[in-house]
Amino acid sequence: MRIHGWLLLSFFSIMIMLGGCSGVEHAFVTKDSEVSRTKSLVIMRIKWVEEYNDTKDKEEKVLYSQNLLSNLKLVEDKRVDIDKPELYQPLHYLFDFQFQLIDQQKEKHFFNRFGRDLREYEEIAIYEFDPGHYKMNNIVLKQQRFALTSSRDKDVERWKEHIENYQHDFGSWDLEKGRIIYLGDLTMFFKTKRFVFGLLSPEEVVDTIVLNKISLEDHFEEIKEQLKTSKDWFPADEMINKAMAKEIILEKEAEENENLPGDKSKKKGSFF
Repeated sequence: MRIHGWLLLSFFSIMIMLGGCSGVEHAFVTKDSEVSRTKSLVIMRIKWVEEYNDTKDKEEKVLYSQNLLSNLKLVEDKRVDIDKPELYQPLHYLFDFQFQLIDQQKEKHFFNRFGRDLREYEEIAIYEFDPGHYKMNNIVLKQQRFALTSSRDKDVERWKEHIENYQHDFGSWDLEKGRIIYLGDLTMFFKTKRFVFGLLSPEEVVDTIVLNKISLEDHFEEIKEQLKTSKDWFPADEMINKAMAKEIILEKEAEENENLPGDKSKKKGSFF
């Protein structure tokens, strides 16, 4: 019942999240996907970096999103079935990243990363689009942060869900029919403050999360070699480079706000 209840609440949170983006969802391309030469394939390497204070070692540490998959115990604990990629819970308290784009007709498109599918945690994202001009103008993500709420049965909630929007001009690209196009490397840099809550059963929780900047970089040759190594089925030599370099300074702190969509989702348990 605990898992089913969480999934139901997550479904409503996703519907709220997609309320402003009732557009075309693009599923990621795998070895078994059927792709068409009348479409365009887009490649991005998407990562996040989190700098945080380790409350046990009393020092600053850095976590990279690409290292989550190498934490075998974490993956095992979150996995629904060992033979399937589905997760009953995301691997981190930064999750359900949605990258939103608009085309020339102002129709919305989006793809998702870091959610409830192990394949969304792979560094290189591959998606199929119709040819045309697209602009990435919004990134939406969910966060779980500390919340103290005493109920009648004296239960205490440790985590509260928030949805954050980051609307900027992240880049625009012309996608041609039958082309495989590298859009660049997109990295999000977070700084997190943690503290220990409780005396009898202390727990490390997240106090604040700040997104300092988002960078777009060109690592075309590196990505080509990485694709050849990790996805030998993919025609990496056909890829063309349309990456651009850009740095967006944000320094936006995720403040407590009762009016944020998704705040009514209840999720208990630790992410650590």
